[in-house]
Amino acid sequence: MSQSSTDVPQFCGQCGHRLHSSGVCINPQCTLYNQRIVDQLGQPAASDLSTILQSHQTPLPPPAQSGEDQRSIPPPPPTMSWQAGATPTTPVLRGDQRTPPLPFTLPPSSSSPAPARQRQSRGLSIGLIVLLSLLLAISLIFNFIKVGGNAQTNKSTSFNTTTGTTGGSQGQGSTSPGELTPSSTTQPAPGTILCQADAAQGWNGWSGSNDWKVLNGQLLNDGTNDDDSLQPTIAAPCSLNGITNYAVEVTVQIIASNNTYNDGFGITVRGDPTQNPWRGYIAAVTYTDFDTNPYKALFAADSLDGGGGQTLAKVPFNPGNHSHLYRVEVKANSLKLLIDGGQELAVTDNRYLTTSQVGLSCYGFQLIITSFKVFSL
Repeated sequence: MSQSSTDVPQFCGQCGHRLHSSGVCINPQCTLYNQRIVDQLGQPAASDLSTILQSHQTPLPPPAQSGEDQRSIPPPPPTMSWQAGATPTTPVLRGDQRTPPLPFTLPPSSSSPAPARQRQSRGLSIGLIVLLSLLLAISLIFNFIKVGGNAQTNKSTSFNTTTGTTGGSQGQGSTSPGELTPSSTTQPAPGTILCQADAAQGWNGWSGSNDWKVLNGQLLNDGTNDDDSLQPTIAAPCSLNGITNYAVEVTVQIIASNNTYNDGFGITVRGDPTQNPWRGYIAAVTYTDFDTNPYKALFAADSLDGGGGQTLAKVPFNPGNHSHLYRVEVKANSLKLLIDGGQELAVTDNRYLTTSQVGLSCYGFQLIITSFKVFSL
């Protein structure tokens, strides 16, 4: 018995599954499947149950038909997956169908990490350059500050040495008659003149209390200072630059005395002007009233006995009103006083070995000083 064309099952041209009796593909996995239309169809007919059951299965080929029936049933499309041994091909589209867009995937690239590694390497190089530049800048700033601090320290030391501000001249005015010419040699040979002052060289750079004056190329003292400690009241502007072994020669004449109890003048060596009160050695000629030998030559540390210092050695010596050449030598821990070429005193003391300030002091005596020299030993 022949089968009518309405009873012949229809197949989806996209997926090959059977169609609903209404001609709608009911395969949810087919691109032509329309859920809304399927829901409107309601309960499927009994003839469609097999189609629904086979929606997720591979459809079986239709049963064999007679020659007449085969002429009325069109052959299945070549893309139906249920044909044995068939290879899937591109489906034949109807006029109202479009090819679904394929997902776009970037092709894999083995060189994609290279730019990241290059950027990372470039960043590390830039960071290293910045760090080295910062360290170099810090080093330059530190060296600049260090050099500036050393220069300021040297400047302060030079100022203290040249001004000669000491405890003996506190509260008194100062004069600046001029400056000496110091030696520029840092390691001089013995006998080298380190600095000097006289009528020819002048007394430039000397600064002290008001009792010191310069007249006709000579340094004078009027004896009005009231400090009997004999700490320096005027400092020689000698920049010894750490030279501690030297000799000081001074030509001094006592022309009058103010008849005080402890008249005297001193040559100060290895002084430390940064201490208050001043610290150092004094080679002095003094006059002490009511003493059996009122005139003496002596060595003292820091000041005379009455000023809190200590007398290290003394011998009788009367200078009279004559000019004398006084030479004070300091070498290591040895101190010597020579007057007119003859040795008068020799002392060994370990207190002041590295300080180097030199100067003069006066109390009660009126003095004329015609020359002042410092030699290396």
